This record gives sequence, C-alpha cells and structure tokens, in this order.
Amino acid sequence: MLIVIYGDDNFLSRRYLNEVKDFYLKNHPFYYSYDFDSTENEEQEDLNNLKGIFNERNLFSSTKVILLENIFSHAPKNFQNAIIKLLKDNHIDEAKDILVILFENSSHANVSIFKKKAKIFKEFSLKDDKSLSDFIKKEAKSFNIQLDNEALKILEMNFKNDKAMIYFALKKLSQLDKSIINKNDVLNNVYLETSSNIFNLLDALVNKKPALAFKYLNKEKQSENFGLILWHMIREIRILIILNQANPKNLPLISKKFSIHPYIAKKLFSLSKKYDFQKLLTIYERLTNYDLKVKTGKMDIDTALDLIILDFNNI
Repeated sequence: MLIVIYGDDNFLSRRYLNEVKDFYLKNHPFYYSYDFDSTENEEQEDLNNLKGIFNERNLFSSTKVILLENIFSHAPKNFQNAIIKLLKDNHIDEAKDILVILFENSSHANVSIFKKKAKIFKEFSLKDDKSLSDFIKKEAKSFNIQLDNEALKILEMNFKNDKAMIYFALKKLSQLDKSIINKNDVLNNVYLETSSNIFNLLDALVNKKPALAFKYLNKEKQSENFGLILWHMIREIRILIILNQANPKNLPLISKKFSIHPYIAKKLFSLSKKYDFQKLLTIYERLTNYDLKVKTGKMDIDTALDLIILDFNNI
C-alpha cells in the first residue's frame, strides 16, 4: 500500500503524517524511516539498505511500515528513479504486508506519478489569507476559545503562514481561562517578533542617528503592522532594560515570562549589553508618555513618531 503526503504547509502535512503513523503503528509492525535530508547521502549504500529493508523477513512482525522523506523533492533524479523502480518491483500499490509513506516538504515534489497508485494522495499547500483565517478560527475552537477580529488580525499579520507558531500562540492563549480573546490578550501574552526595521530604528534612536531613524521609520510605515509600532518599541525597550541587568542564568525565566523563544532571548541578552542602562530607562519613559498621548487622542501616531526621533536626539 502507498500513501503520499506532500506540500509547502509543513505544519499541517507533518501533523497529518503523525496521525497516519499513529494509526498504522498501533499494532506494532516493523517500522523504518529514511529522510534524504538528514543523511550523508551515500546514495548507492542508502539504496542497498532500502532494498534490504523491503526484501528481508522480520521474525517479530509480518507487516512493515516504511517512511521515505524528501526523496522526490531533494534527491538526484537517478536516485528518484531507483526508488520508483524499487516500489514498482515490490508491487507496492497492491502489497498487503508493506505500507510505504512518501512524505515531501514541498509542493514541487515530483510525486504526480503516484497519484493513481496511492491509497491516499494528499497535498498541503499554503493558500490565501482566507484559508489562514479559517485555520486560526478552527484551531482556536479546538482550544475552546474564540478570537475577536482585532486579535485574529494580529495573529494573521505577525505569523503569516507560520502555523506552528500560531498553534503554540493559541495554546498559550487558551490557558488564560477566557472564552473570548481580545487584542490586549494577544499583545500581553504572545511574543510577536519585532521586524528588523523596528530593531534598527531603536538602535538608531539609542545611538542618536535621527536621519537613519527616519529611514527605518519610513520603511516600517509600509508594513501591515504599523499600527502596533509604538507597542513593539515599548516592549522591546522594556525587555532590553530587564536583560541589561539580568544574570544569564535567569534567561529561561525571562524567556517564559515574556513568551520569548530561548534562542531569541539569548540574542536580545547580547544586544542589551550594547546600551547604557540609564539611557534605556529614559527612552522607555519617553516612549510610554508618547504612547499615552496617542491612546488618549492628544496626538496622532505619525506626529508622535516624528517627535520621538527628534526628542531622542537630545537625550
């Protein structure tokens, strides 16, 4: 029997693969997996090993489940042809005692040849914004939560098609013991990775380079996330202040508190040491003052950001 799973949506395709494996491995058949991407790619030796796996008898099980990954998207054509021949010689589409699962992490994989032979032939492609919105709503429902429109939009804009990150964000939000999740719940509990433009803008502000700061500000104005720019700036400065005075041993705790991936926390920790602690505190205070003026309608965000750059040049 043959099952083909492929596509660019690696989160959903991998999740489906795990479901298939769980189903077919529950009776403990002989199981073997081979990933072309994770081997040294000694092709002839690999091919000989695979032939042995297909042909040898197993004392403990009469059935086999063989998972072959990324052969038809990454392997050389001659190796692909050898695998096709191996499957054909073993009459894999008719076999009752061997299940072969072909898994490819690309929609461009050369698997169309198996479409008529496979029991399951399933593609997971990255689709449009509507499908992403539907995915978020469906996953949220599985966690017994519902996102309001603002919260939904923030997740869409910040994570795009990174469905694994969306899944873990929703999992964290489900722990808030709230049925309706709003914008502030997302902002306060999910780490939204700051764009390089905002990092560069903050760096220019701290180092009193207004011309460079205006350059990065103009770039960020073209972003879908521009409305959150002040929130991002305040959050990053706050994290840098904490990390500036932190002991490296406490990074796991800080990472957990701010919902930051440990790798990102290490990068921010190194970055925080570049700046003077008192200057970071002053910047944080000024940013929160401007943010309050924007939120209370005393100033529009464009004016606030222009004044921030000019003001910070005098700190």
